[in-house]
Amino acid sequence: MKKVTTREIGKKVGVSAVTVSRALTGKPGMSGAMREKILKAAVEMGYEWPAAETEGKPVHLDIGILIPEAFFESNSFYANLYKALVQRLTDAGHYALLELIGREAEDGLRLPMMLENQRVRGIILLGQPRKEYSRMIAGQGIPTVFMDFYDEQASADAVVGDNTYGCYRLTSHLMKNGHTRIGFVGNYRATSSISGSVKG
Repeated sequence: MKKVTTREIGKKVGVSAVTVSRALTGKPGMSGAMREKILKAAVEMGYEWPAAETEGKPVHLDIGILIPEAFFESNSFYANLYKALVQRLTDAGHYALLELIGREAEDGLRLPMMLENQRVRGIILLGQPRKEYSRMIAGQGIPTVFMDFYDEQASADAVVGDNTYGCYRLTSHLMKNGHTRIGFVGNYRATSSISGSVKG
């Protein structure tokens, strides 16, 4: 069976073989939509990635970490989570780039600079911005993970702690020690991971 070439993929999409090669190897220099279009065409045409490109070589990735400014304060939960993420990425041989999302950028649905400049190969979104903003980030054609919140309508994976069970354990512990006036301090609407645990 004849192997599909980057030139043939480029002809189908309407771009050069060089552009196809950059998309297939994850190099920057194009929009997320174009990269997704090229990758889709490659899969449809049966393109086979060379084994040398995927096996036996360490892969060092630039991973973007986005945090809404309202969630990032000194020694806060998200600041500590960010530090832990950076350490884990470093241990795995990758690089982390932090960018805070200002309220104006969030309300205006402006892409972060790391995506505008195509500096990263993946995104971790900490905290929970407006749904429209997180869905916009997830729709950029770059691997995206929501951390500590989820959105069933967004095309992104999510990592969420079992806060429901955690609240149960905390409350049970207090009750076993004779406490009866138990309340929640904070804004349960801050993230979906909290609201799913506190409401009801």
